[in-house]
Amino acid sequence: MVFPHTPLLQVTADPASAIIVESLLNPWLSFMTNLTTTAARNLLAAGGNIKSVADAGTRRLVTGNLTALTAMMGGASGTSNMLMAELTGMPAYGTMSHAFVAAFPTEMEAFEAFAENSRNPSLLLPDTYHLPTGLRTAVRAAGEKVATARQDSNIIGEDGGEQSTAETVQEIRRIWETLGKGKWGGVVTNDLTEDSLRLLANMDGGIDVASVGGAFAASTRGVSHGNMVYKLVQMRDRKTGEVRYPIKISNGVKSTEPGQKDVYRVSDVRTGLAIFDIKEQTGFPVSLAEGQRATPLLELAFKNGGRRLKPEPVSLVAARTARHFAQLDPLLLDLDKTRTSLGDRNYPVVLSDRLVSVKKKAIETVTPSKVFRILVFPGSFSPVTEDGHLAAANIVNELFKNQVSPYGFDKIIFVPTGDRPVHDRSYELSSSARLEQLRRRLKNKALRDLPAYEIYEGEIASGGGYTIDSLKEIQKKILEPK
Repeated sequence: MVFPHTPLLQVTADPASAIIVESLLNPWLSFMTNLTTTAARNLLAAGGNIKSVADAGTRRLVTGNLTALTAMMGGASGTSNMLMAELTGMPAYGTMSHAFVAAFPTEMEAFEAFAENSRNPSLLLPDTYHLPTGLRTAVRAAGEKVATARQDSNIIGEDGGEQSTAETVQEIRRIWETLGKGKWGGVVTNDLTEDSLRLLANMDGGIDVASVGGAFAASTRGVSHGNMVYKLVQMRDRKTGEVRYPIKISNGVKSTEPGQKDVYRVSDVRTGLAIFDIKEQTGFPVSLAEGQRATPLLELAFKNGGRRLKPEPVSLVAARTARHFAQLDPLLLDLDKTRTSLGDRNYPVVLSDRLVSVKKKAIETVTPSKVFRILVFPGSFSPVTEDGHLAAANIVNELFKNQVSPYGFDKIIFVPTGDRPVHDRSYELSSSARLEQLRRRLKNKALRDLPAYEIYEGEIASGGGYTIDSLKEIQKKILEPK
């Protein structure tokens, strides 16, 4: 399981060979990662009363075998792809098609033929023509050899309207019990999506198997799982042995992270929950706090043209996926927050101090002049709080370092507000008291990773003012002289 900005593949070779290898592998890794992510999301949606989720997406993409494989890697319990079921040892679900039924003169003959040629009790498809009638025909044709039925279409009611999937499931249960077959859990395949899986999962009685087609083969919710790209991060001169760290800056917005690196998942020893992932320079130990454990995520797969990592059965990959899910904070698995992002609960993926230093030096080699980066922090500061104002300054600085520039801000300028005419300040401390408290707090608690800070007193000195005027004064008196 990986998160944004985490290396999935490293290729060490001469530049031309590395680019060729990564260009060939990258599309497949990106494609399979996106499919597996989609599968995992559908399994999360299915929770509750759905016992298992199977893949039925083989006919939705030209890479049908990979669709089945990635679905099972993401946690699917079986597939309608008989070849992949045979190769992986996973159960096959929903292999009877409407075309098979329609190829026989009658539905009765189709069910009899399918049951006769099945090694195990059959899973029949009764909705080619009329679902209630098909259920009764299936039981008469196959008798004890019919294990259950697959619902792929909803029932049309007496008013001509289509019932919901949940209503159809309830009607199938009623008919199944009147036929003496007991409780129907069955297999549901009717164009299932994340939303319909949630409805089924919350329905009384439960479902044995939800078999997902298009929503496994491609996201049906418009969720962007992102793209994989390759970047050149380190070069070594063959003659001199000198190491160089290439970097892409793109105006500081999309800068790359130079240096060959390893990735570790850091977890809490006591709870077993994952805390963050950290990227550390290859060959150096990762720095941990007390009570933390680091697990390497990258393994050597090939070296000098020979395979080093043995192929794994898909069941083992699926089990590892399940273990990784169990290590995450449940809030990170909230699908409402992860449709496009993790909302306000992003899982941290951080760069080690050593790699931050490598990045800074790489930037210095390609940046013609120093850019002075300033964070202006206006506020009433009434009162100043370490958990509020000072913590917010640190958080913004860390975000800036991670997303824009490894330098962070060169200076933070606190701007305590004056007595603004459009605000009621009767409940606040006086301007002088607020200013003195801010000075005292900053003196007693230095801001982490910020080389300097300053207090702009212009608004208090003037008795009030507006932000735009303060910014102009800061530009003139503090920035321009530097």
